[in-house]
Amino acid sequence: FRFLDGGVVYAMINITASCHAQNDHDRLRRMLTTAYLVAILLSGVGFALAAPLCFATDWQWLIGSDGAVDSRVMHQVAILACSLFFLSIPLGIAEKVLRGLQRTHWMSLVAIAANCIALAAVAFGWWFRLDLLWFLIAFAIGPLLAHSFATVLLWRYEPQLSPRRDWRVSRKDVY
Repeated sequence: FRFLDGGVVYAMINITASCHAQNDHDRLRRMLTTAYLVAILLSGVGFALAAPLCFATDWQWLIGSDGAVDSRVMHQVAILACSLFFLSIPLGIAEKVLRGLQRTHWMSLVAIAANCIALAAVAFGWWFRLDLLWFLIAFAIGPLLAHSFATVLLWRYEPQLSPRRDWRVSRKDVY
């Protein structure tokens, strides 16, 4: 389902490499702002379309649980999974920019740290016998943390690419 970002996220790899090679940080910042706006818009539309389907689906029939899992819990799990998926689309942009900047070693360190935290969350859930919702969060937290850590690294070490401090976007910031 990664096609739901319209190709914007993966296009940032080539755009970043091209702008970085030309030392055109202003153009790269404008493209990055545009990519974030498009990704947030597409994620919002995708979530708005998918959320009603999560509630309308008979999950017990679909997975064949025959009442073993409460249907309300299954709806919560489905809506949480949908939310986490659509949240990951705009958060994934920073990793692609780092890849375009040839900072893949940062991405590796971020992925290791995030997956260790996710593994600890799974072990915590197993130890305390937590429910299905907890395990979904524990499994999904790794990629979301990796995306979030990459965003912080990008904005911290490449400040010319960070959003404006006042968070207002003008026409000249968007292509």
